[in-house]
Amino acid sequence: MKGSRVLQVGLWAAILAMVSADVARPAPPRRPELLWWGFDTIATTPDVSPEKGPNHVIVDGQVVNIVSLSLAAGKFAVVGHLPREKSLSAIVLTREGRVLESRGREVHRVALGPGARWLAATMQNREGSEDTDICLWDLSAQAQTHVVVAHGSPGTALSWHPNGNLLAYDVQFVTSEVARTVETTGTVITTTTYGSRIETVDVRSKEVKTLFPGLAPAWSPDGSKLAYHDRRQVLVYDNRSGKTAPLMARGEDESDFTGPVSWSPDGRRLAVNVKAGEMEEGLECFVVEVASRNARSLGESTYSCGPWLE
Repeated sequence: MKGSRVLQVGLWAAILAMVSADVARPAPPRRPELLWWGFDTIATTPDVSPEKGPNHVIVDGQVVNIVSLSLAAGKFAVVGHLPREKSLSAIVLTREGRVLESRGREVHRVALGPGARWLAATMQNREGSEDTDICLWDLSAQAQTHVVVAHGSPGTALSWHPNGNLLAYDVQFVTSEVARTVETTGTVITTTTYGSRIETVDVRSKEVKTLFPGLAPAWSPDGSKLAYHDRRQVLVYDNRSGKTAPLMARGEDESDFTGPVSWSPDGRRLAVNVKAGEMEEGLECFVVEVASRNARSLGESTYSCGPWLE
């Protein structure tokens, strides 16, 4: 009888120990998710098929015609049009319900800085020229601080270095214009060729440096690398060695890559967008392992992929 009671106590102790160990066991780390975004929707990853639509809507009717998206410290900054308003695109901090005034000028791209203290945006030049204004807001002071003029048309991306002082961006410019006359109709057709380059600006000194031709610059989480594409391939520039290495090339078209390039929070992967579909109206999202250069497709949709949720 006494032995049986000891056995029962021992069994209960073993069960309690197993349960306690299971409770104490840390949960597996949550895998970072990609954000996908389109006309009036921001969604998280798994299902963004055109037939089924996004699985989770973060912005619901607040902004339409989304053209740019940035995320930092749990805050979203979105560039788009406000419904029922005949205004040019505005910058909206969605989780605060704040709208930053663009003062009647078209806004093109937006980027929240580390800690979401600073916000940068490329805007139509205030003097009406072909140049681009890069406007900076100190969100803690709720005020626009200063403007840097970039010589060229607005590009595709802005990216903050983790130090919070250096901002990378791209600009586009005309390299040549060739006019020809159609003999049968006398119509003049002008063919314009564009180039692009990536620059950086120190927001303290306003010093601007030109780096190299390219589009969609994106600093890595540790600031050691700058990823970008030139429409034909994705490349990674090493900020320490000064060397550039190709990461992914399609070889199918001279303008395959489009939209943003986005680093995963651990700096091991890049999300890139490639034109897809017979009329190139869709997008195919690829995730590339930086170390191995292995790329896998997450499928085609009508949404751009990136940035990542931390």
